[in-house]
Amino acid sequence: MKKMINILLFLYGVFIGLPDIALTFYNTRLRLDDGIIMILFLCVFINGLYHPYHFTKSQMKFLKLASLFAVFCVISLCITLLVGLPFESYSFLRMLGCMPILVMLPLVLISSKRIRWLGWGLLSGGLIFTTQLFFLLYKALQVGHFTYFFQLKNVVSFRTWNPNSSSVFVLMLVVALVLIGSEMQGVRRKIFLTAAALFSLVPFLLYSRGAIAAVVFAWFFFILLARKNYRFKVFVVLVLVGIVVFQAVFQKDLLSSAISIDLKTSETQSISEHYIMWHTALDLATDSPVYGYGFGQEIRSFETRIGRGMAHNAFLSVLVEGGLIGLFLFMWPIEYLARRLWTFAHGSLYDMRAVIGLSFLFGIIIQSLSQSALYWHKPPMLMLSLLSVYIGRIERSVSCSHS
Repeated sequence: MKKMINILLFLYGVFIGLPDIALTFYNTRLRLDDGIIMILFLCVFINGLYHPYHFTKSQMKFLKLASLFAVFCVISLCITLLVGLPFESYSFLRMLGCMPILVMLPLVLISSKRIRWLGWGLLSGGLIFTTQLFFLLYKALQVGHFTYFFQLKNVVSFRTWNPNSSSVFVLMLVVALVLIGSEMQGVRRKIFLTAAALFSLVPFLLYSRGAIAAVVFAWFFFILLARKNYRFKVFVVLVLVGIVVFQAVFQKDLLSSAISIDLKTSETQSISEHYIMWHTALDLATDSPVYGYGFGQEIRSFETRIGRGMAHNAFLSVLVEGGLIGLFLFMWPIEYLARRLWTFAHGSLYDMRAVIGLSFLFGIIIQSLSQSALYWHKPPMLMLSLLSVYIGRIERSVSCSHS
């Protein structure tokens, strides 16, 4: 059973980088990574009957807070159905697919060996994912002319993931590889950290401004927070310099020679368009400030108000659907995770893994300001779950050192 769990962790890391591979059951597409999580859940349940699992106190509290928000979403969904609003199955299934991730990984990743199995899987999946992006971009460059920015952005889309979802996956991939690589030694450590640096460049292929800001700020936060590990700081500086150089060369030499782009701020998906959506979200929230419009009703509310769109901001999306109560319950587990990481990111309990986790938690929060990343999407949930895993590892190491 233990070997099977290790193999499933590796396969999960691989297939999460293949978002378009799915099995169709009736009208529902089940991705392979979702199927693997279900099998993994079954294995862990059977194994737990003989070898009970144990959360640390911080892991248990984070899971309780996340579950509390999930319960609120289910209650909100039930109320919308009772008042006659349409059932938004996609939002419900998205939440249903995220909860096992939050529960499973802290239960399964209890040893360095299992973490390495997942790490090698994520590294393989990331390489496969990036290769697909380069192939899509290559085909787009053969076409030639694009008029607007969003047209260029959409050519690197998958059937089931848009560029924003892909960019969130990349951010999760970077923090996972850095965290896992920081515990390795020798050549394996260099492989993981080098891969994380290279994956930090991928948001430029996706043309995701939120992801670019998230990666840059996450590395910048790390430089500010890390008080030791000067070699690691030099590595981070080189990554940031590489990002700047790559951006300059990629945009100037490759794209401008193959594609004519006219960046019009009045066009769809521009900053001005996001501002309109943010303003509309605040107007909607003002009309129903306490309970919101109901879970899964964001797009319908926007279509009723202005005929199109969504908030393009995770916090505003929650505010529209769940009101102030939902926003509080949404932010509570994130705030608790940040507070626990901060405990180990300074003072006598300093741990570099906590600094890495806190820096990229800031990064995903920044990215969520321009898209609904943290609001029941799998890659951010996987990142939060990994941060919970490492909080548990740090707490156990601290308790062992004090015993």
